[in-house]
Amino acid sequence: MELLSGLPESIRHEQIDFLSSKTVRNVISNGTLKAEKIHDRQVIGENLETLLKRWLDEGDEQCAFYLGQIYFEKEKYNEAWNYFRMGYEKFNDQKSKFQLGIMLYDNLVSKDVTKVSNPQAKACEFFKEIMTLDVQIASPVDQRNLVFSAAFNLGRAYYQGYGVCSSTEDALRCFLFAANNGDSKACISAQTALGYLYSGPEICDLQKAFQWHSDACGNGSVESQGQCHIY
Repeated sequence: MELLSGLPESIRHEQIDFLSSKTVRNVISNGTLKAEKIHDRQVIGENLETLLKRWLDEGDEQCAFYLGQIYFEKEKYNEAWNYFRMGYEKFNDQKSKFQLGIMLYDNLVSKDVTKVSNPQAKACEFFKEIMTLDVQIASPVDQRNLVFSAAFNLGRAYYQGYGVCSSTEDALRCFLFAANNGDSKACISAQTALGYLYSGPEICDLQKAFQWHSDACGNGSVESQGQCHIY
């Protein structure tokens, strides 16, 4: 059985906190939506699409990503792709770029739409580029989480050999980078992945395996909790 089978195939962009966006603050102030209902996805989709499109036409750059995210959650992937692509290519939005990588890696959109012959390879290229963004403490939390998520996804790709040549060494490098200090879902998944890798035959080090699983347990990893008793 594959060592990492208990972990997600890829980390997608974490659920967007719409309350932090200027667009939703505007909606609330105008009385269009009640603040306590803002996390209801159906309410968000029904009320925001028209407004987001209007604000996008008026030059609000963040709206391309939010529209893409709404369509992504509705599984209308062609529409999501078009808005994420606009967000990245027109406004250089890195969240949009990350979601393009996810859609390519998971084959959510046909090649006729993406015009990409090797979707997994292009996704890994995006993840590599996102990993070069600043992750210092002073950097925005969203950006740091994005970078660590990209690193986890790339580590998984190296381990499986999807989009890149299979390399346990490169997978280890990416997971070590993503593990950071366990301050996001991707970091915790990377800690668990390191626990699995160090318990495998290629780089067997049971002491390190136990340490990483212990760290992941401390950060709430259910997968690692099931492994700690083995050591």
